[in-house]
Amino acid sequence: MEKKGLSDQQKKGCFGCFGILAVIIIAVAVITTIAIPSNDVKADKTFDFTAKEFETRVTQAVKKTNSSFLDIYESKDIKNGRQIQISDYMLLSAKESEDENNVSLVKLAAHSDSLIWQQKELQNAFYLVLSTVDESLSVSQKYAVLEELGLSKISNDLQDHEGQYTINEVQYYYKGDIEAGAMYLQATPK
Repeated sequence: MEKKGLSDQQKKGCFGCFGILAVIIIAVAVITTIAIPSNDVKADKTFDFTAKEFETRVTQAVKKTNSSFLDIYESKDIKNGRQIQISDYMLLSAKESEDENNVSLVKLAAHSDSLIWQQKELQNAFYLVLSTVDESLSVSQKYAVLEELGLSKISNDLQDHEGQYTINEVQYYYKGDIEAGAMYLQATPK
């Protein structure tokens, strides 16, 4: 007996709808969380790059990996910064300080569905944040940071996990918010 299920066309259409919905949810979450100042972010500390330069770093890093896991889907200006969509379920944002043009906060926001549909992309996105914020980190240092944050293995535990680690005057903070269905990795200068 032949089992009936969704055709490939139906699956693609269904996934596309969920992908669009996920992007909308993440966009609202990123814009909302960027608009709310973090207690850890001090106005006098910034990175040595602007939001536009951060976008260039991201673009170069994505091209350098020569991977099909991440891409630049869309990039746009947001209030005091730049937002870059790197997958159906993930957005990067760079917030510039109000008194300078340099970036004071970099944040990756990922929908929790990326734990199911885009595990490799999520792992690469974590690595991408480290690579673009602090270009001096060696490969082994990047993996050590991910290990310290509890992000070296992708699992459902990340939905309800929190971690913090500082290296080279950059503080990395990860929080999974199971209620919001989102995960955040942010980097701030210390």
